[in-house]
Amino acid sequence: METYIKRVIDERFIRKDGTCVIFIKYQYSTDKKTFLNTGIAIPPQYWDRKQGYIGKNFPAYTAT
Repeated sequence: METYIKRVIDERFIRKDGTCVIFIKYQYSTDKKTFLNTGIAIPPQYWDRKQGYIGKNFPAYTAT
């Protein structure tokens, strides 16, 4: 098995505000993997599972 890195969200753990945390999945063997928390959370409907990115339909964000 090759080592790979993939961006994922875990929809099993939705926060009270309706967002899910984005993780970096690092798999280094068939049965060994690590999930690294990015600290970034988005609503799951804006996550593009196929590409592993935040979707283009995500609303613009401006800091106040």
